[in-house]
Amino acid sequence: MTDEGSNAGLPFLQGTAGSAIFGLLLAVLVGLVIVGGIKRIGEVAGFLVPLMCTIYVSCGLLILMFHARIGIIRPIV
Repeated sequence: MTDEGSNAGLPFLQGTAGSAIFGLLLAVLVGLVIVGGIKRIGEVAGFLVPLMCTIYVSCGLLILMFHARIGIIRPIV
């Protein structure tokens, strides 16, 4: 189990330099979207939202498939 603020899944963020570089990169990307205006924000959202939905549904289906193999889902359905 990890602490709330840990970066266990992201080893490149360990230490202060990794976090600072990641924060700077993220700030630059967000700044580019904001400078692009509302039209650019709409374009980015139009790309990201379907991608996020696809990933979310795919992960949910994978979880159901893995549990079905173990035998947890079959008695329920």
